[in-house]
Amino acid sequence: MAPEQHLHEPVGARADQYSFCAALYEALYGVLPYAGTNREEICTAVLLGQLAAPPRRSEVPRTLHTALLRGLAFDRGQRWPDMRALLQALQPRPRRALLLGAGFAALLLAAALGAQVAGSDGSICDGAAGQLANVWDAARREALRARFARTTLPLAEHTAERVATLLDDYADTWVRTYGAACEAHKRGVQSSDLLDRRMSCLADRLADLGAVADVLVAADDAVAERAVETAAALPPIARCSDNDALLAGLKPPLALTDAVARVRTDISGAEANLRAGRLEVAERLAGQASAAARALD
Repeated sequence: MAPEQHLHEPVGARADQYSFCAALYEALYGVLPYAGTNREEICTAVLLGQLAAPPRRSEVPRTLHTALLRGLAFDRGQRWPDMRALLQALQPRPRRALLLGAGFAALLLAAALGAQVAGSDGSICDGAAGQLANVWDAARREALRARFARTTLPLAEHTAERVATLLDDYADTWVRTYGAACEAHKRGVQSSDLLDRRMSCLADRLADLGAVADVLVAADDAVAERAVETAAALPPIARCSDNDALLAGLKPPLALTDAVARVRTDISGAEANLRAGRLEVAERLAGQASAAARALD
């Protein structure tokens, strides 16, 4: 079963895709994708993302294995868009096509590097990664691992690694989305208003990431047990690329921008603590956000 089924969350076509890939994995390799002698052990392996290593000297092509791994991604948003895309990825690829594809990719890379050098007068889109400092960076990653090592949680090291990977992936997606929004504006294909809305959305997602990191870096045993669920439940960053939804929303008056941002930060903290099971802290932050929102009318 897909992780969302184990977590009793709503399921859809991508859960079926996950099960399809699990069955195909066993058919190809002769072993289940997640090891375990009973339901509890298999469920734990699924939720920790502990994919079994394929047998050595396997004849399964690497491209096919890679396609399966995507279909077995913990985050349903990282799986294939639909079964048609998955089945297309599973089709055999002639060697000539692979070589042509690699050559074309090399040409694209060279063109991109050339454009970057030609326009190296300082880009306004270079600061995305720097905004992750003290939110989710190397120091916080090590702090999380050290904290989990002090818990009594079974497989604490594996859980910490799984959580760190989820947060790494989220941070990488945030940086790419930030850069894409900025570059679209530079190319003149995005209005200043839409750029403001996308950046506001990205600021909210950064606050969400920071709130989850805050909770997990200070995790006790109870929080550590729910850590994978907490990290996996971060709001999708793809929302910040949904132009129709962004344009349909209301922007706060300019004078209230900072105050509204502080309310949203409290909401992020409330949601992170709620998912982690820290109900009293979540209730306090939610009440604080609600009172501040009412005061701002």
